[in-house]
Amino acid sequence: MSEEKLKKIWQEVELERDKFLKEFAYKNFYSASKKDLLLIGIDKDSSKGIMIRDESGRNALPKLSSSFQIERYFIEEKKSSFITIFCKENSLDEPFTYLISLIIKNIDYGLSPTLATKEAIEKFQKLFKSFGKLPPENQIVGLLGELFFVDQIIKIKNDYWKGWIKPEKIIDYTYSEIDVEIKSSSYSGEDKITINNLKQLQYIKNRSRYLYYSSFIINPEGELSVPDLIDNILSEIDDKDGFRDKLSLTKYRIQDKSLWLEKKYSHLETIIFKVDENFPRINSDSFKDNKIPDGISKITYDLELNTINDFRVEKNQFFNNFEK
Repeated sequence: MSEEKLKKIWQEVELERDKFLKEFAYKNFYSASKKDLLLIGIDKDSSKGIMIRDESGRNALPKLSSSFQIERYFIEEKKSSFITIFCKENSLDEPFTYLISLIIKNIDYGLSPTLATKEAIEKFQKLFKSFGKLPPENQIVGLLGELFFVDQIIKIKNDYWKGWIKPEKIIDYTYSEIDVEIKSSSYSGEDKITINNLKQLQYIKNRSRYLYYSSFIINPEGELSVPDLIDNILSEIDDKDGFRDKLSLTKYRIQDKSLWLEKKYSHLETIIFKVDENFPRINSDSFKDNKIPDGISKITYDLELNTINDFRVEKNQFFNNFEK
């Protein structure tokens, strides 16, 4: 909600900017007793920014890139000290709005202005700080496949994205009694699925597990990319901060968006399998005394697609499970 309110205030100030003679034209974010705590506006250089009243703050503030100006400033008109934060690049309006929304959320939780700012910047850096390069192709396609699934599942209910990337990260997606292992590849004609650990296809009684496999092909004119899927998902859901929190656990960083946009794909097909007790897999039961031999730390194996056709389920049948 705070992101929408921020955008609205900046838009209002921008429309009236010429009427202000001040270096910083602003409106109050809060009302009543908190009226002067947070000022939202635009400076004389047309940079969007905020000012947070902070009478007691003396500690140094963390820095981001040169695109963001963060400092303490005494406002004579208000006779008060403020934390001022400005975005110096219009292309970074979206991430800047996210950063400010994090600060506001922290203030609403009762944190001091200094601590609210520090914690928001630390959280923001996890998603924003550039890696300077793309991860390996298989990791890009892996994230593409997961976001492709999330984009599909929110069409049923827009908060169903919350089942993606649980803290324990044992399975890719969980909803109620349903677990989904999401796999993807970017190779046309791929005839196998690689399983990276024994728990990915673990059968658990009284739960339903599915293997959701999508294949893509690299296409410079393709309709899919990781940033495009992210933007689409964000446009459809309410808790944008919560989704970005999960996104920060991946290899994607907002600062690297232009790099990720160079990786375009077209969707070939999606095949879904029901993983029941008869589904072929390697687990601890596959070994003598139901115990993985000492010295083995990781087991990876391939599933041949043409051997598991009997476990296929129709797409509609699969998604109907989420409408109950």
